[in-house]
Amino acid sequence: ITGRLDDAETHARRAVSLLPDDGIAVESVLVSEEALEAAFRFMYARMKLACEVAGGATAAALLSAVVEVERGQTVAAVVSGGNVAAKTAAAILASDEA
Repeated sequence: ITGRLDDAETHARRAVSLLPDDGIAVESVLVSEEALEAAFRFMYARMKLACEVAGGATAAALLSAVVEVERGQTVAAVVSGGNVAAKTAAAILASDEA
């Protein structure tokens, strides 16, 4: 897989694990590199968060509607890391496709 994402993030960057209300089962979904970049831009511009690209995979799944959320449903997304390389962040922000 090629792209602007750092090699260290490549293996985990597309898998998102979801825990239902009962916390027993785990569901995994895939998000695209484009969805990750769009989520990174959204969080940077709207939330002032500079998380790692893969750390925003939950937000990418929610923003790209890979995960179905019912109206009025309470959702929490874990966004982690702040170790994004400056060149990676700049390239993603400069490609503003949002």
